[in-house]
Amino acid sequence: STQSTWGLPDPQANSKMISQISFASCVLVVLCCSAVFAFPPVNPDYQWARSEAVEAWHDMKFGLRIHWGMYAIDGLGPESWPLTQNRSLSWMNDYWNQYHSWNPNSYDPAEWIALMRSSGVRFFDFTTKHHEGFSMYDTNTVLHDCWDLTSDPMVPGIVPCPDNHTFSSVQAFGRDIVGELVGAAHAGGIKVGLYFSHIDWYDPNMRIDDWNPLGTQRCPHQPCDPANYNSSSDATSWKRLVYRHRAQIVEVLTKYGEICELSLDMEFQSKFDADMVDTIMLARQIAPNTLIRGRGIGGDREDGGYGDYNTPEEEFPDSPIPGNWQVIFHGSSYMSYDPNPDNYVNGSFIIWHLVDIVAKGGLMQIGYGPDRNGKFHPKAVEALEEVGFWLHTNGQAIYNTRSLQHSWNDTASPSVRYTRSKDNSTIYAIALGFSDTTPLLLPLACVQLPPKASVFLLGYEDAHTREPIPVDWEAQKDTVMIHVPKDAAEMLPGPGFAFVLNGATERDCSHARSRRA
Repeated sequence: STQSTWGLPDPQANSKMISQISFASCVLVVLCCSAVFAFPPVNPDYQWARSEAVEAWHDMKFGLRIHWGMYAIDGLGPESWPLTQNRSLSWMNDYWNQYHSWNPNSYDPAEWIALMRSSGVRFFDFTTKHHEGFSMYDTNTVLHDCWDLTSDPMVPGIVPCPDNHTFSSVQAFGRDIVGELVGAAHAGGIKVGLYFSHIDWYDPNMRIDDWNPLGTQRCPHQPCDPANYNSSSDATSWKRLVYRHRAQIVEVLTKYGEICELSLDMEFQSKFDADMVDTIMLARQIAPNTLIRGRGIGGDREDGGYGDYNTPEEEFPDSPIPGNWQVIFHGSSYMSYDPNPDNYVNGSFIIWHLVDIVAKGGLMQIGYGPDRNGKFHPKAVEALEEVGFWLHTNGQAIYNTRSLQHSWNDTASPSVRYTRSKDNSTIYAIALGFSDTTPLLLPLACVQLPPKASVFLLGYEDAHTREPIPVDWEAQKDTVMIHVPKDAAEMLPGPGFAFVLNGATERDCSHARSRRA
């Protein structure tokens, strides 16, 4: 087949920014995602999310991942992980008491949803609670016990909490952040996903995770170490752990209507497995159409766990992955707010990887967090709006599509990524990295077209009628040659064009791929 000189674009255009993100990301992935925990076999009565819900999930393609909690108050990131950096008890005490003076009066959920709509975002995940334990929603659960951080070492260590202590946004400043955002999303047609951290470092009764900054020899007069805490050593506290954890998951799944996905995070020790299984069985019963991430519940279905999908984090798979998957990637150095404008990816970076991920059968979420007042960084807004401008023209080749059976890219033109319509009537060839110096002949080896088939270029239209203008093509041996219009680069947004191949079928070009490999 003919080898194209269409060059692969460089998705990592900002090398300094990417290296900074990669360093922070590697640390986090090692901390939160690399541990592998054995989990009991799936209960034979368990049902994963319904097939129609999975189909609808695959249609969404592009999402926004929003981390917002009390860690935004001082902008110290990433997220609540600074709590684990061997901080003094007085520092932790100050950290956990910041919420008393927090009031994000610039938070406007309708403005957020408007940004999502203009950016082509179809769904989001929002942090109902991160590891620091602050609930950004109207929880009815009450904390019975609190850490005593007034002395070091901690004596007595664990004390009764104030009455009706929920440690939440509603109690702190009178706003149900999640409820307001979900209401705006329903009005704006954006699908809702919610994030929930299993672990909770603020609640002493949840001191069973291996990352807990206060469960590691800081509290000599209590069995604070996770290794010494179980249902027998402190039965009352253990029951409070089980019931509050379960009640909050039920709240997240029921308070705000049906959600498209529940993004569970982190793991408890195996001593909690039986209780976790009971909780996830209940969660599935009340939310049959919600896809649940497999963290803390044995992984996803392909791993032998209870989850419906997995999330490669801070990495871009070089080939398709079995099962349902969604890449999540920091749009800056953190998922939470990052004040440094130099750390933000640009829109082309997001577009390039979105196309690549969708061609391989996945979804993509870009992660940004607002500042303490509820405003996203201008660089985040700029990048998202660039993505939206491109998707306004090319979204037909992204949303509601599926991957091809054999080929996600082309062997003659490696910069091309393929998607298809769900009824198999149309194949989309998305050519990335086009520029004024790119050849105007695009060879495609992995598709074939019937005689007189029509080819169009999304957004390439008659200026007066707005009707699509056909694009010339020809067949040469085992290759389809697309004649790229000379004025396409002037008329269409970069960094790539999407060709509509009506009536095209896939050609198995794996033999050519093998030769090139």
